[in-house]
Amino acid sequence: MVILCAVIAGVLSLVGGIILVAQKNAEKLAGYAAAFAAGALLATVAFDLLPHIGHEEGHEPFLLVLAGILVFFLLELILNHTSKEKRMAPLIVISDFIHNIIDGAVIAAGFLISVPTGVLMTLTVVAHEVPHEVGDFGLLLHHGVSRKRTLLFNALSAACMVVAAGLFFAFGEQNAISTSWLLGLASGFFLYVAFHVLLDIHHAGSRKAIWAKTGFMFGGLIIVGLIIEILGH
Repeated sequence: MVILCAVIAGVLSLVGGIILVAQKNAEKLAGYAAAFAAGALLATVAFDLLPHIGHEEGHEPFLLVLAGILVFFLLELILNHTSKEKRMAPLIVISDFIHNIIDGAVIAAGFLISVPTGVLMTLTVVAHEVPHEVGDFGLLLHHGVSRKRTLLFNALSAACMVVAAGLFFAFGEQNAISTSWLLGLASGFFLYVAFHVLLDIHHAGSRKAIWAKTGFMFGGLIIVGLIIEILGH
C-alpha cells in the first residue's frame, strides 16, 4: 500500500507538472495551485502531524521541526544565490531529489500511523508537488536543459520518492526510526514550504490576484482540515 501510494503520488505530480507547463498561463495556474497547497500543508501539520508526535520522545521531534525549516531554507539559499549560472541546473536537480526523498518519508510516516493518515499524506504530497514540478520544469528549461533530460531528471526524482517511502516504512516498522522524529521533520518541511508560498502571495501582483490566491489558500486549509476530521472519526 505504501509503495502504491508513493507511485501514484509520483506519477500524478509528474503528469500534473507536465500538463501545467504545457499551458499558456502555466506560471499563473501554478501560483493558484501553490496557494491551495499551502493551505493543505498548514492543515495537515496543525490537525494531523503535530498531534501524533509522541510526548515520550521529549523535545527532539520539535527540534526536528526547526531542523526541517532550516535545512530547506539553506537549500533554497544555495539554489538562489549560487554565483555561477552553470551550477544552477545541478543544484535544482539535487534539491528536487532531496525534496522527493522527504516526501517519501512523509508518506511512510503517515502509513506508520494508520492507512487513512497515509492516504491523506499522499494527497497532501501531490497537492504541493504539482506546483513544485512546474517550477522545476521551468527552471531547468530556462537554464538550457533539454525537455528530454528535464523529463528524465524529474522521473528519476519521482522514483526516489517511491524508494524512500519503502525504506522509511520498513525501518519504521522495525522501530529503527522513530515515527515522531519523521513527523517532526515532515512538519518543519511542510511549514517552510507553506510559509514560503504565503510570502509569495503578498507579491502576487494585483490586489485581485492577492485576494484570489488567499481564497485558494483558505480553501485548501478548510477542505483538508475537514477531510482530516472526517477520517479521524
